[in-house]
Amino acid sequence: LLSRRKITAILLLFWTVSAITSGLQFAPDLSFDYCTRRNTGLIPYQATVGVVFVFLPIILTFFSYVRTTYQIRRAKARPNFKPPVTFNWDYSLMHTNLYSFILFVFFWLPFGVVLALATVNKVPDSLFYKLAWLAITKSCINSILYCVTNRHFRSAYVNLFHYCCCKTTVTFSRRQRPEGIRPSGDVRVHIIPGYNMYCSPQRCREGQSKRCSSRPNGRDVYEL
Repeated sequence: LLSRRKITAILLLFWTVSAITSGLQFAPDLSFDYCTRRNTGLIPYQATVGVVFVFLPIILTFFSYVRTTYQIRRAKARPNFKPPVTFNWDYSLMHTNLYSFILFVFFWLPFGVVLALATVNKVPDSLFYKLAWLAITKSCINSILYCVTNRHFRSAYVNLFHYCCCKTTVTFSRRQRPEGIRPSGDVRVHIIPGYNMYCSPQRCREGQSKRCSSRPNGRDVYEL
């Protein structure tokens, strides 16, 4: 039911509606003044935005995770269940997104409560802005969360760290070509440090300045 085009259209619709709603925050007497906190804004409008753009998405997201987990457990309970290779990858990524969603609620809930109370009672500025910074800090730990909870992201981070800092050989998977497809005079060079540069036996025998070692398969390797 949800193809790539439909998901893309839905996301673009969400971003458009959210951008319009955020732009309306600058209208006078419509939203609270975040900097000076002198104007509480229009409370019915703020309540509508909070319900439509905060509470309903949270409930929908939580329901989707619960329903997905239930369906997966039902599928795993079948004796003839044979998941594809990508099943475990998607299931692991779903867990990571679930942890990110839980942290999102944990970081933003205190500020949401204080923001709601600020429309009725006076809240100290220090508490208000500290909780606002706490909510924004959630975006700073997303990469750490994905690294800790997902082995695919963790492996990618390790490879990037080795390549950028240690200049050692990376272990990204590469497609293997069948023997005989590459012409005998071809030269393949890997610019990533630690990789070998393959050349043809003819070029190796030309007596170039670089050392060359023979290999059993008839090809030679220039040692970088």
